[in-house]
Amino acid sequence: MRLLGKNGWVDSVFAKGTKPPEPYDFQLPMMSLPGLFVPDTAAIPPAPYLAADPAGHAMFANLLKKEAGQINVGIVWSGSVTFKDNQHRATTLARFLKHFGLPDVCLYSLQKGPPEVEMKALGADAPIVDLAPLIDDFADTAAAIEQLDLVLMTDSSVAHLCGALNRPVWLLLAYHAH
Repeated sequence: MRLLGKNGWVDSVFAKGTKPPEPYDFQLPMMSLPGLFVPDTAAIPPAPYLAADPAGHAMFANLLKKEAGQINVGIVWSGSVTFKDNQHRATTLARFLKHFGLPDVCLYSLQKGPPEVEMKALGADAPIVDLAPLIDDFADTAAAIEQLDLVLMTDSSVAHLCGALNRPVWLLLAYHAH
């Protein structure tokens, strides 16, 4: 709600199950918006159509400093563990690091939820900076993404957020992607 409310293309954003503020002309669930689009793809607004609140950038500024030639890459290795096919799209953090730990690449974890325990298991010597403790919602995630050079991830909602922010994302898809 914080991310959508700051983007100026809606008058109000409110949580499901709460009453819209009065007076209003109409209300529409966000996932019903695609049904209103004209079938002409030229009518769809280009990305970025979301932006992080610049005040959110300050929270990550000290952690995301760059040295010459360094590339800052965010990673996500699992989507929601309650999604029935998550085991087909997720990987382990150890496997992820085995393939993507490269010189001059600084990795930052954007991972939230139960898979975060893999980050903690690596301990203080982990070759990755954990941003999860600073991320409470998609507004915080957006603020971090806007300061990264790339996000490398398995299929989850963060990929869609990267697209909405018009930020580079490399999506690792399973052999039977949907």
